[in-house]
Amino acid sequence: MGAARTEVRPTATLISPEEFLALADQEEMILEYDDGVVSERPDMTAEHGEVQLRIGGEVMNWSDATRADVLATANAAFWLSQTVLKKPDVAILRRETLAAMSRYRGGVQGCPTIAVEVISGSETTAAIDKKTRQYLEAGAEAVWNVYRESQTVLVWRRSGDAYMVTRSGFLEEPGLFPGLRIAVAALFPVNVERAG
Repeated sequence: MGAARTEVRPTATLISPEEFLALADQEEMILEYDDGVVSERPDMTAEHGEVQLRIGGEVMNWSDATRADVLATANAAFWLSQTVLKKPDVAILRRETLAAMSRYRGGVQGCPTIAVEVISGSETTAAIDKKTRQYLEAGAEAVWNVYRESQTVLVWRRSGDAYMVTRSGFLEEPGLFPGLRIAVAALFPVNVERAG
């Protein structure tokens, strides 16, 4: 167990990207930077991490089985602009796309093809909408907002389309990754009471 750490709240005073990087090097937490404001990713619980692993595992298993050379990574740093750094819960993109991105301030410049966010109960609708918009404006083709409580995924497209996928449905991106098909039910643990 590490030493106790203090909670990081969004900064009241704007700081430079260099000051942010110095802060990020010293803390054991997932921080994001948005035009001078630093915030900590909320609710990084075991349940949250399990959903991240399940999504990443589904993508990586499909990639390995089909030799699609698609990568899923968790909490990687993407500079969407020179003053906005986001760390999606899961980033999905081709390895060649990642290799072509410039290394920048401890991350890469650019955006994943699909940004996946596991939504926590403490996040506001305004904050979720803003982050979704930032990903899409920076070049993401899709954003998957995963809601653990309702076991649904709200899919946003760069085209402006949006739709909900329920537990009985599938996440598919035929125009981006042909053959990738993830059952939404596979993203969530089986309820022990239902299984018993």
